[in-house]
Amino acid sequence: MASTCAFTPPQDELRVNPSLTTCTPQLMARTPPIERVRSCIDLLAGTNSMKRCLIVDNSDVVRKVASALLSGMGYEVIEASNGKDGYELARSTMPDAILLDWQIPELPAHEFIVKVRAQSSGPRAYLVYMTSEYVQSDITRALTAGADTCMMKPFDRASLEDRFRGPRAAA
Repeated sequence: MASTCAFTPPQDELRVNPSLTTCTPQLMARTPPIERVRSCIDLLAGTNSMKRCLIVDNSDVVRKVASALLSGMGYEVIEASNGKDGYELARSTMPDAILLDWQIPELPAHEFIVKVRAQSSGPRAYLVYMTSEYVQSDITRALTAGADTCMMKPFDRASLEDRFRGPRAAA
């Protein structure tokens, strides 16, 4: 797979093949030029350090909002609208983090967590379970199955940042 990385004078803006990363213009505007050069070198060397997050939720709105917030935090975001598709994405290329809705179609969230945690090879994804209903038995079931933490919906930027920039998320 060919990588493209070029600088366009006079703006000195990094141009990256969008199929290799999801660096947004907003993220690039906040990134100092030297960091853009390092990102380009990492991309060409195959050591791109951008973390990947899988969002699994059947709500287009929730996925869109979470995607925008996580992209702004430096995550490459992939999405699935049901548990079956989400599990296939996680199985094929385990992301660094998973944001999982409790009530998803086609593969219940509890089974999704158990299947993801049963994968013994490769890195362990940081898994955030989210729900719109505070049901202690569901929360306990998700955490027991292997979720790292839970989050209530609707969420805001601060609660998402708290979950994804905390000490366990950085590991």
